[in-house]
Amino acid sequence: MTSEVLIMNEECVAIAADSAATVGLKTYKADKIFNLSDTQPIGIMIYGSARISGVPAGIIIKEYRSQLKKTFSTISECVSDFLNFVENGGSNSYKSNPIITSDRIDENIYDCCLDMLEDLKGAVEREYYKKLAEIDFDDDSDLSEKLDEIDREKIMGKVVERILNYLDEKLNKRDVKNFMKRLFENEGVCKAINGFAVYPSKDKTEIFRLLAMFLISKEITLIRRDTGIVIMGYGTDDLFPSFEEVVINGLFYKGLNYREEPGVKISSGERSYIEAFAQDDVVRTYLYGIDDGFYENMPGDILAIMDTLTDTIFTTIGGDEKAKEIIKRRNKEQVDKYISKIEDFSVENYLEPTKKALCHLSKDEMASMAESLIHFTSLKRHVSKDPESVGGPIDVAIISRSEGFIWIKRKYYFDITLNPHYLERRRGT
Repeated sequence: MTSEVLIMNEECVAIAADSAATVGLKTYKADKIFNLSDTQPIGIMIYGSARISGVPAGIIIKEYRSQLKKTFSTISECVSDFLNFVENGGSNSYKSNPIITSDRIDENIYDCCLDMLEDLKGAVEREYYKKLAEIDFDDDSDLSEKLDEIDREKIMGKVVERILNYLDEKLNKRDVKNFMKRLFENEGVCKAINGFAVYPSKDKTEIFRLLAMFLISKEITLIRRDTGIVIMGYGTDDLFPSFEEVVINGLFYKGLNYREEPGVKISSGERSYIEAFAQDDVVRTYLYGIDDGFYENMPGDILAIMDTLTDTIFTTIGGDEKAKEIIKRRNKEQVDKYISKIEDFSVENYLEPTKKALCHLSKDEMASMAESLIHFTSLKRHVSKDPESVGGPIDVAIISRSEGFIWIKRKYYFDITLNPHYLERRRGT
């Protein structure tokens, strides 16, 4: 897993990231911050799977930087150009030695299909046990009929039909048909679908169609191999910094599957900003003064207490059901008002004072704060029952309009003092 922090004010952008990369139960060391341009103050952070269609995102980023010959007026232009580069397979032209080959795409699609088939099985199992729990086994008059109705194959058929009906109106039928053809040509996918025994029909065409819809739909985010991309810095027209975030689901045969998240540009109305990516719970607790898990459960818990008290009062002193329901609706309204007050208090007393302080921090203080927030997250994971999925050396960088991309802390896999030729090559000597 990953913990990353971005802090901006009118002077600069400070970014920090841990080095932990979790694969299954194993944790490895990974680079998550990169300089994206040799001629402009633009950087990039990655989180999530750190791979795009099976290719390490770091390789794609460095290849993009090596081929980059132009400058950008805004960060938005840079983001669009980078996405176009990825969509072309990691080269300026897909026909000229792409990094992301069709074989890589086939392999990635196969892995995604396996994940989605497992998700379908999981949905069927949850529905099955839910319906099983609703059966009254003491009443055996129509028990056989009820058990037949919750047959797994029947549930699967209904689940597939429901999803197909939902997606059918949103997607171009020709695109779906063309992608289904690609899936028919993917030997691994065909083998997996043909062995999908839970589906009642021997004809698995509907399963092929369902997977094709999932894979080409940019609205669907069930693919678990998301790679987050955060690009930040300055375009040539920018006096103040900005960042944009994109979550890439993978490169598939017809275009790049991705979704854009809201970005932020520093201006007179937004003089500072702070954002955490991936594991953001500790940073959000610091910013808002309340733990996300506690906050999410609080409205339901308070309402449950008030409704239980209402039931007790009506049971004790009497009253009609209509009056009780009116009071319960009032309970809900009062809880909503209370939660709104807590949110206002949190912003006024925690978030806004922090953002005002950020406006005045120097570059080195911005870097120190970004690094400290990663340390807090790592410490929280270390002293709690949570997996230690944040850790390792912390990379820190500052991006400013005047100095460009500057490393404050950076890990190397080698001792840089023993390799002076590395620095010479970087200087172009």
